[in-house]
Amino acid sequence: MPTAGEITYQARLPLPDALERGGVSDLSCPIYDAGALVAPSSGTVSIYDATDTAIVDGDAVVVASSTATYEYTAPATLTLGDGYRVVWTLTISGSVETIRNDAAVVRRRLYCPITDLDLYRIAPALDPSGTDPITRETDFDAYLTEAWTSIQLRLAAQGDRPNLVIAASALREVAIHTALALIWGTMAHRLSPAYAELAREHRELAEAAWGRVSLHYAPADSATGEGSRRRGRPAVLWLGRG
Repeated sequence: MPTAGEITYQARLPLPDALERGGVSDLSCPIYDAGALVAPSSGTVSIYDATDTAIVDGDAVVVASSTATYEYTAPATLTLGDGYRVVWTLTISGSVETIRNDAAVVRRRLYCPITDLDLYRIAPALDPSGTDPITRETDFDAYLTEAWTSIQLRLAAQGDRPNLVIAASALREVAIHTALALIWGTMAHRLSPAYAELAREHRELAEAAWGRVSLHYAPADSATGEGSRRRGRPAVLWLGRG
């Protein structure tokens, strides 16, 4: 428990780290204090496997754009699966902070299947290059990131490791409506309460899309794309911003 006057930092690590076997994984550990990014003066990173053996032991981090980063190439011999940990030891304002995040060694990472252009097809009024945009936002990357994070967390909560989903396109409709629900929810706060109804509609459309999802799923990280089909399961809890 922090003592009076002690600074309590926040590490922004919304998802477990995905270490792509045989590929390069760009790891980072953004640290915040009072809503502002805080740059560490130095630091190291270690990566442990499921047996708590260090496969990276105290390598120096690179501080780029005020964030501790590390480029890791996972050997092709590593065992696929969960149970790995990434441990950052960072010096910030003379204080040594230790931050831990779960990790998994994966064959492939799952990428978001949509961009701003997909949102504009459903909601042209959001397009900043349109004839009459309703917002000064020039892009909606933050909403796409939040939507995709929520989707991956939901998959994990259902027992479907996101990296085992072979075709991200199956989640396209879910991603579009999740992002639009977040956008219209924010607009309801900033511009007009009338947008709250649009946010609600897209939350309902996202839930309906979850029920129609058929995931091509490889239970053993199949290199050939072989796997089974799994239906999306509607959830009671809505994950996201309103």
